[in-house]
Amino acid sequence: MNRETYEQYATFEYRGRTATRVRYLLIEHEGIVHDPDARPDRTGWAYEWSQLTPEAADERRKILAEGTFWRDADQLSPAQTNYERASILRTYEGLPSAFASRPSGAVRPYIPGLWHHHSVPMLGGPPKVGKSLLVCDLTASLVIAGRRFLDHFEPVNVTPEERARPIVLVNAENPEADMHEALLATGLEYDAEGDPYPFYLDPDDDGTGSMLFVVHLEAAGGADTFDLTKRDVYDRWEFELLGLARVAGPPLTLIVDGVTAILNSDTTRYGRWYSEFRRLLKSVDVPNGLPTGHTGMKNGYLMNGVESMAGQDGLWTYDANEPYVNPRALRRFRTVPRLHAPAIGPTPVVVGEDGRLRLDPSGVARDRAQEAQPSPDDKRRYLRDQIAALTAARQDTYTRAVCGTGEAYTEHAAILRRMEQDGEVRKDRKGQGFVWSLVAPESA
Repeated sequence: MNRETYEQYATFEYRGRTATRVRYLLIEHEGIVHDPDARPDRTGWAYEWSQLTPEAADERRKILAEGTFWRDADQLSPAQTNYERASILRTYEGLPSAFASRPSGAVRPYIPGLWHHHSVPMLGGPPKVGKSLLVCDLTASLVIAGRRFLDHFEPVNVTPEERARPIVLVNAENPEADMHEALLATGLEYDAEGDPYPFYLDPDDDGTGSMLFVVHLEAAGGADTFDLTKRDVYDRWEFELLGLARVAGPPLTLIVDGVTAILNSDTTRYGRWYSEFRRLLKSVDVPNGLPTGHTGMKNGYLMNGVESMAGQDGLWTYDANEPYVNPRALRRFRTVPRLHAPAIGPTPVVVGEDGRLRLDPSGVARDRAQEAQPSPDDKRRYLRDQIAALTAARQDTYTRAVCGTGEAYTEHAAILRRMEQDGEVRKDRKGQGFVWSLVAPESA
């Protein structure tokens, strides 16, 4: 469109006078020039939709979809055209501007020194290290007034209104009876006749404290019944949590123990699951969340893939001080925070005589733990678990992946050869190396 044609639309009559405008929008479609802008003498296309017949509205949408957009005699770029089209169609009307958000105030600690309100960190660790027991201790600290997580961190920082809100724990893979016993062992009390549902509570609760509701996915149909990447599953849990909010108040915190089981080790959907989890929390007004998952067998990262780095508000890791996980190995807890959240270096976790997990920043437990060396059976069990975990995660079970590196590799490779001789494992050539698999007892 040349400037002469464009400027033909610069002037118009208004209340007996000739008015002039600049930088107005024109749309050219099938040889006809359309003037959609608002002017003092008309409302413009964006505000005329309610006045159009269905046929006229369809014709106008066609012009917007197919026409060429001009401003100041220059053809607009695709992005500018999309902007003008969306403005006329009022596509985003009613949505708040992306630039309108304001900080709600200073960051508030939830568990001082560890966790902030309105954040969703993630806990990871190798299989069988005891993440679920750690989760039980954490959950008890959220419910029992004055209780310290790992007998170390300050009690939760909550208002009376927040204290009254329920906590929800989703148990994806532990047997229901085992999880129940683990929660009771923390000092929680169980009300089997609870209203509206059975729940756990602080034994000294005066009626104003949090109720802990536990969902056992195995009893509800299987771990994948919390796979939020599926629309019907997401909708179901949005419904369930909103229903709980009606009868018990909106939960303060939602903990999901076992994302690896929920996704059946499919790491390609891991980042999307976390994104949907955050969306679910916002949708149902739950400010705090914590999912747990398995770390990779090679590098210690959650799910062993870049796709796991999906925007978590910090990574918590619970692992062992040895390349194998055995009942006597010293556990360690550490955090990698985001922005201003507290950072905790690898710190020993011990089991007290009363059965409680305790953080031991002094390192006093380190020497005691070094005396508890794994037995030969522990080492064989570790190697079997490594092969099983790598296989379940659809990763190759090459010798180095199973045995680790350095001194651990030398020791474990020798044990693996003895296990092959004893018929416990089998190796098969793959590429330039060998992969290992477990031998079923009946076929040994």
